[in-house]
Amino acid sequence: MHKRSLLIFLSSFLVLVSCNKTASSSHHVGDHFGGGIIFYIDSSGQHGLVASMFDLAVAGYGPWGLPSPSDPSNIFYPFAETAPGNWVSPLATDTSIMSGDRNCALIDSFYNNGTDASDLVRKLTLNGYNDWFMPSSGAAREICKEQQYLGAFNDTAIYWTSTILSPNSSDSGVAYFVFKNNYAGVISYTCACCSPDKCCSSFGLVRPVRKF
Repeated sequence: MHKRSLLIFLSSFLVLVSCNKTASSSHHVGDHFGGGIIFYIDSSGQHGLVASMFDLAVAGYGPWGLPSPSDPSNIFYPFAETAPGNWVSPLATDTSIMSGDRNCALIDSFYNNGTDASDLVRKLTLNGYNDWFMPSSGAAREICKEQQYLGAFNDTAIYWTSTILSPNSSDSGVAYFVFKNNYAGVISYTCACCSPDKCCSSFGLVRPVRKF
């Protein structure tokens, strides 16, 4: 009788521990976790991305705020116009949701310590974490969809991503997004990166993200 009671007690204890472990390790979009707010969770349910509640401001020309290191007047660097409307770049990065940190490593290497934007994010220490990076275009789409959880956004400014495309087509360029009425996650590309006579002002923002 005592053995049976002990087995029942142990079984109940193990079930309770198991349930508590599952509950404590689950994540939800909108949760405060890992120094920011969760906006994406992968299929495992245990990993994903958090965004900070704050923006970083990037002032300057060129992609993410930096012109050509050899020619400061070349604000289109690293793009080159090979034919009217046809822009190509030796630097290309990924669009997938979790690729932002790898993209930033490529950008930092290409620009020899990074651009104004990637450098700002790389040097950021926030809420005890120092592994923040610029989101990819895929992550940016998720940010747009879940923006209700992520604090105030400037709906008149552009937000840079770490994605750069270089096909021989009109959509090559650095990916950016604007939050105004953008819950669908519409991403735009520009080769004239913050050229005042082409597309936008010399001011952009970055919303830092990190993995958990």
